[in-house]
Amino acid sequence: GQDLERLRQLKLEDKRQWYEALEGGYKLVNDQQQSDWAQEQRLTRFPSPYGLVAMVKFQKDHHWPGADALLTRSRLITVTYCSRAPNGPRSAPTTSSFGRIGCRP
Repeated sequence: GQDLERLRQLKLEDKRQWYEALEGGYKLVNDQQQSDWAQEQRLTRFPSPYGLVAMVKFQKDHHWPGADALLTRSRLITVTYCSRAPNGPRSAPTTSSFGRIGCRP
């Protein structure tokens, strides 16, 4: 905490690395509010096509579900498809060389 106060007193507002150091430091001491402030200042003063303020805010508000959620959805679709197959829900899903889902008895 004291190191961050000393670092902040340097007022190196024209240095992107200063904001990055503050952002990371505040994360280490679990001060999310100050970390968000440093990130917002860095993105506002030093815009990047990959880190625009609006994009970062959107990504925080619209969290990506991740690979696990996609796999779960894929399995659900496969199970639903196979349960409607003529051989019933005990069918094992298969994939043809064209990527079509089929069910094996």
